[in-house]
Amino acid sequence: MTTSFRKVSATAFVSDAGATLRQITGYAFETVSPAGTVRQIAGYAFEQTPPALNLSVTGDLALYALINNNTTFTGKWSASNSTLGVPAVDNTQKNCNTKINLAALPASGYGGNINLYYNRRTLGSAISASISLGTIASNTTVWAMLPTINTKYNINLTQTDVVNGTVLAGATTIALVAASTSWLFQPGSSVAVGIVQSLATVTPATALPGFNDASGNGPTSSPTVLLAHFDGANAQTTTVDATGLNLITLTAAPLSSTQSKFGGTSVTFNSGGSASVPDNVRLRLTGDFTVEGWCYMTSVTGDMMFIDKSLNATLTNRAWFEFNARQLMVKVDGTNANSVAIGPSTAIPGANQWFHVAFVKQGSTLTAYINGQSVGTLAMTATWGTVVGSNLTIGNNYAGATAFPGYIDEVRISNGLARYTANFTPQSKAYTLDFAQVTLASAFASTSLLMGVGTATTIRALVNNIAAVAGVNLLPTDVVDGPVSAGASSITLTVAPGNLTYLPGSSVTLSLTGTVALLHFDGTNGATTTTEVKGHSVTMSGNGSISTAQSKFGGSSFFPNTTANLAVANTPPMATPGDFTVEMFAYLTSYPTTAFFANRNTGGSATTAMLVNASNFQFGLDDASQPLGNIAVSSLLTLNTWQHIAVTKQGNTLRLFVNGSLIASATAASTGTWGNNALPLNIGSNGLGGGCLPGYIDEFRYSASARYTAAFTPPAAPFVAD
Repeated sequence: MTTSFRKVSATAFVSDAGATLRQITGYAFETVSPAGTVRQIAGYAFEQTPPALNLSVTGDLALYALINNNTTFTGKWSASNSTLGVPAVDNTQKNCNTKINLAALPASGYGGNINLYYNRRTLGSAISASISLGTIASNTTVWAMLPTINTKYNINLTQTDVVNGTVLAGATTIALVAASTSWLFQPGSSVAVGIVQSLATVTPATALPGFNDASGNGPTSSPTVLLAHFDGANAQTTTVDATGLNLITLTAAPLSSTQSKFGGTSVTFNSGGSASVPDNVRLRLTGDFTVEGWCYMTSVTGDMMFIDKSLNATLTNRAWFEFNARQLMVKVDGTNANSVAIGPSTAIPGANQWFHVAFVKQGSTLTAYINGQSVGTLAMTATWGTVVGSNLTIGNNYAGATAFPGYIDEVRISNGLARYTANFTPQSKAYTLDFAQVTLASAFASTSLLMGVGTATTIRALVNNIAAVAGVNLLPTDVVDGPVSAGASSITLTVAPGNLTYLPGSSVTLSLTGTVALLHFDGTNGATTTTEVKGHSVTMSGNGSISTAQSKFGGSSFFPNTTANLAVANTPPMATPGDFTVEMFAYLTSYPTTAFFANRNTGGSATTAMLVNASNFQFGLDDASQPLGNIAVSSLLTLNTWQHIAVTKQGNTLRLFVNGSLIASATAASTGTWGNNALPLNIGSNGLGGGCLPGYIDEFRYSASARYTAAFTPPAAPFVAD
């Protein structure tokens, strides 16, 4: 038996990997034959609440836990059936900094390999306490101290996580530096463990290892791509990015308690230093963006760099936001010129005071704000900081030539979001991580859905079908639950409190059209025209006609005869990617060799067809499968009598009903749709004038809902459109 991947949705707990409850859209295993392979996968992960850090397992087990904590898996990954490759720094995917390969072992029941993209954390984000390690009596090594460190800090660092080094006798702190082989921590990130300084004030990163899709996007990807609080102890020479996505290196730019906007410290560049971040795709601003922070100048003369992103001295490879005395300046990508002024020469308040500065690009306009007030705009169609290899530098330029005189605090860069589009009041507290929440209504391209409510149910029970029909990323837990009555013509979805994908409390009202097509076949005997209630045109050719010889309701029915072709045009479209029902009353006069109740193809095959032959009933889907197939017709249909026949699809379950009795059920593939094409709906034949049903059809209805999920009493009157 071999296994491959297919997409599912689930909620998983991965506390053993140091996470809290997280919502995951991932992939599950599905048996295939004759030989499946492990194909490329992509998924999503995000925090619902800041994590209660508990790294009580090693990095490889943490990653396996992340992969396996999806309850729909029919197989489990472990070292017994797979290997995890060496993690590699990879900033090609948005919101990711690491790539790792998962490869199946021979004879494991799986084959192939996949690449997973995720975030390794900084060491500083994992340790947020000041704990004594005891007395170090003699010289030792970092690796030899790991058991003590792990016990004291309740984590599980291994020799693959940190670089080894000497620890001298009497040391009160040990400097830990993440190794390139670590599965969980960013190479080069560091932290001092011991009792010299309190690390409790260092804001921990909330990003934990998690998978993103092939483009690096998650359904709740935060627009915040860098958030530096610069919190810590006075003279501290390390800091962390609160997003956990970037490694910030302080060079001759220590933290200082002399001035602080929030948190007790800021970063000072009075010694001509800088705070630098390696280039990555997240920091390359190609669309809307916001670059902001708090500044405190001790003098207001000359060029003073706020944020620089330059590769070298070539002007076309440079971009920056800076101050020239009291004026704001900007340099964008690709221009062979120096800064362009934005706003008046007196925009900056002056020395020895905190002020908020924000550069906001929306569309083709760049607006500069000081303390929430717009001070000028520029036309900007160029990108900013997109030159590959151009590191981001705070408080100085790439060459260390334009140091900021003073202090900077709370630097935040938002990629893809113009946070301010009018004058505003700057936030009076430190920024917190956010997510790219949108209103629920903005997720729907149309609020009119070809979907019905067959039986009384609940809102959450309908969400998966709504998501399939509308093509949106929506889970039942995203919305507030409530009752929905059978035949409802509309439904209002409201985002549940605490949701991170959509703005809590935002709502959308969807109008529902349950009936896709409905034909009563009422008319005079021999008529070769009929109408469809929902407005689709109907073409009747061959020798079929309306007949009064037999009728369930209305005095007439459709008689396919021997060469009929009744086609219902696919305008407006009749696709049903979610639940559906195909039903009718049929009167067979004989068991045919092969005859069609209905189909949505042009070749007369069982694909996308509801047919009957001398021995079997069959129902085929778009993927050429026949979940309902080879059902003995002799025990199913009685000749020369009207019978109600219905096929429903609810989720992946298909059911066949005859006269309201459940005859058979089966499971369709996840792609099991019916008639998702531009072809007409053919009734009573194969669409080519052959395969005509021997007998009569009345009251044909095609619905975008599973009208029947259990035994029922067939309608005693003509169908009514909803």
